[in-house]
Amino acid sequence: MICLVALEMFRRRSRAATDQPTVGIQLRGAFSLNAAAHKLLLEKRPKAAEGDLFVQIFFDRVTKVVAFQSVVAESDNAYVVRKQPNSASYILTGRGFTSYYGIDTSTTRRYRLRELPHGLAGFSLLDDEIGKDTSEPLPNALANAVAADEKPTHAQTHPGGVRLALHGPARKAFETLSEAKEIAGAELRKKLKVDDQALGVALLLLSVQLKKATGHKLDRFFLRKRMIRNGQRVKVYTRTKAGEKLIREMQIV
Repeated sequence: MICLVALEMFRRRSRAATDQPTVGIQLRGAFSLNAAAHKLLLEKRPKAAEGDLFVQIFFDRVTKVVAFQSVVAESDNAYVVRKQPNSASYILTGRGFTSYYGIDTSTTRRYRLRELPHGLAGFSLLDDEIGKDTSEPLPNALANAVAADEKPTHAQTHPGGVRLALHGPARKAFETLSEAKEIAGAELRKKLKVDDQALGVALLLLSVQLKKATGHKLDRFFLRKRMIRNGQRVKVYTRTKAGEKLIREMQIV
């Protein structure tokens, strides 16, 4: 005997719910956000903001990261995020953005939206596409570039070691971290002559490039941890053995 407990009709417009924030880039360049993505951005907007959600859009030409910052409606270059009729998704105009930066809109793609430092949320066009298989086999040269416990997912290598595409603050951050076995966040910020937000962005860009080049993020090479110094809890970056090996064998381009 078949027992029916919670039978429900599938409706043609039904879609599987997900708690994962996702952003889609549609054929005409518009951004579509699911309810989880909209909630994430809504939680990050300024306390003074009311009504519709407004965001500013950022793009990193080197790392191919798209980022959103929730702002008040009066902010410069703010875009409104509107709910689509009869749908749980939201739409954000992005045609000018995708056209300006040459982002492919020939087919609809979806990406995982991640929390970024300093109130930002974003995704990588290279690493966060949903349904894209990035588990490609790697050359053996990569295994010699870092002392990894697990095989990285993808990389760019050359006969002499790892190639790192670093520019500006991200390059300066890497060079500064490489010079010291251990350095406090405040000292790192002072050496780079930047504020907390700029340091966070620089380290984010560095982490993305390390991920592209080695399959591992920043903590694999420069471990971040909290320590008590002079009675205060401070953030400290410590160079690991993998970091020492990376410094010896990498090439900055």
